[in-house]
Amino acid sequence: SGGLTHIPLSIEPYTVEVQVTEGPERSPAERAEVTVTGDIEWPQSPKRTDPNGNVKFKIPRSASRVTFTARTETAQPVEADYRVDQAVQDGVNLAVGAETGKIVIETRVGERPWPGVDVRLTPVSEDAAAYANEETVTTDSNGRRKGQNLPTGEYEVSAQPHLDGVETTAAVEPVTVRNDATTEVTLSIGVSYSMPEAYRDRLGDLRDRIGELTAATNRDVAIPRYYGTVLTSVLDLVDAVESSPERVVEAWIAPDATIEALLDATEAGITAVGGAMSERRNVKLFGAAESMPPAEVDWGGTATLDAFLDQVTEGGERDRRALRDRLEETDSVLDQKWGEVNEIAPARKLHDRVGELARETGGIDDELTVVARVYVGICLLDAIEELFEHDALEERLNSGSY
Repeated sequence: SGGLTHIPLSIEPYTVEVQVTEGPERSPAERAEVTVTGDIEWPQSPKRTDPNGNVKFKIPRSASRVTFTARTETAQPVEADYRVDQAVQDGVNLAVGAETGKIVIETRVGERPWPGVDVRLTPVSEDAAAYANEETVTTDSNGRRKGQNLPTGEYEVSAQPHLDGVETTAAVEPVTVRNDATTEVTLSIGVSYSMPEAYRDRLGDLRDRIGELTAATNRDVAIPRYYGTVLTSVLDLVDAVESSPERVVEAWIAPDATIEALLDATEAGITAVGGAMSERRNVKLFGAAESMPPAEVDWGGTATLDAFLDQVTEGGERDRRALRDRLEETDSVLDQKWGEVNEIAPARKLHDRVGELARETGGIDDELTVVARVYVGICLLDAIEELFEHDALEERLNSGSY
């Protein structure tokens, strides 16, 4: 009759094989009672192991973590927590009849937790190996793995997570599990990074372009050079990313992406400074100041990786608002300076260029790119306000007139 036919589909659950052993000899535990719970609820009942100590469970595919508990008439219950995919692949081994203690594991990179890391627990001593098999556990969203009962003895705890764009060094720690005690262990994972040659070449090209701001031979270059020190300070962050990649990894951004954003933002800053310093009014002022004694004044601020990463944490939209607010503040400062010095064009023209840079971020979707450009803009605005604090630079402003 043209109607639709609905065909019900059923998804088969996972099958997990569980083995229960007891005693130092790891003998199969027949008729041990095994229960399972998970991060979802489904109908289930305890099951008994066969003569080989084995039993199978069906686990819904919607479950992600499960906990198995084994009980016998002669020993304390033993439980173990697993990811479902891990349990399906490796099976579950529960050893009863041993004294137990707990381990609390924390995985870190630099000064911050690294969550979701697979940690391998390897029994080393004879007493631990008699009751426990090697297993893998995963730290939670806080980078911690809360303790579960483990047979007492010596273990090796190790982790080596993988992250695109960086090399990691395995963290390995020996741990002693003691009866009815909890032992804490921290795995500090090393991170190393090598900048691609393409970025290294671009870094050199941008440093050359900053140097070109002071390459003029027919006019004074003190003020262009001063602004160039701001951009050099930002470029130094690229070297900081390579020497301390763990600080970038802590912020959950890739070093390559961070460097590319900083290089792009610095190039935008060079364009802004170069354009502002090449405007006719400024060229005229710098030409008039050519005969003045040379002055090399550096920006008093410093671009730091920590400050930049803090801005990344704040997010692009908040940073856009911060840049707009800072533009208004600097505009008020320049209005006040209008009557205090003869010429403010080296400050005003760059302020306007930074305003253009701020407007351009409205069309950029990439959060990291926005944050980097905002950071460069704020550093330049800081330098614009500071310009009037340096006698040698203010003397140049007073050498011109409206």
